Amino acid sequence: MTGDKSDQALKNSGTDRGNSEEIVSFHRRQELPGVELRSLANSARAFRCYSTDFELFAPTSWHGEIWHRRRHSRMDPGSLLCAHPGEVFLARRVITPGAGNFLTIDARVLHEYLADHQRSATNLQLAAFTRMSTQLSERLSDVFRVLQPGPNALEIQSSMVELVNVMVAGPKASATACRHLRGDVAAAGNRAYAWPQPRDPGIAGA
Repeated sequence: MTGDKSDQALKNSGTDRGNSEEIVSFHRRQELPGVELRSLANSARAFRCYSTDFELFAPTSWHGEIWHRRRHSRMDPGSLLCAHPGEVFLARRVITPGAGNFLTIDARVLHEYLADHQRSATNLQLAAFTRMSTQLSERLSDVFRVLQPGPNALEIQSSMVELVNVMVAGPKASATACRHLRGDVAAAGNRAYAWPQPRDPGIAGA
């Protein structure tokens, strides 16, 4: 779990109203253990998150500047932040208050999904920031949706499988994208895989 709240204090699905404006909702499904969605709405404050699991942050209307892996990046709808267990990221400046989704995935759970692709969560490295492709955005939105009440077990599991498929499958990156990924390697250490960039349904870089 990430943020300032203890994982033990969370319910399977709940809402934390810090004030009359900001709303933080938590969603889990028994059919997808180790995966949690935290939805932030009407947020106008800076925040700090410590990731105990793999974590993805995707703004839906929120705009701001985030410090992660020793660099700033401006995030807005369509952008994606990826964090590994033990990493910290800070929203230092809010440009436009709004909403966003945080998806956390336990490393052991992610390892089970990656095993089908002969990958290991131990060696997995995700790019700190990226602009999502249409395919990645759609698959991630599907996972956000199925973690809320309604979808059946098959739909829940299928959505997670398809998200991982997008992460590791597809053609090689273009030369420009490869240079971008190598830049991330220099900044963040040994990097084995990265989330897709625009026009690249799936990119894996060594």
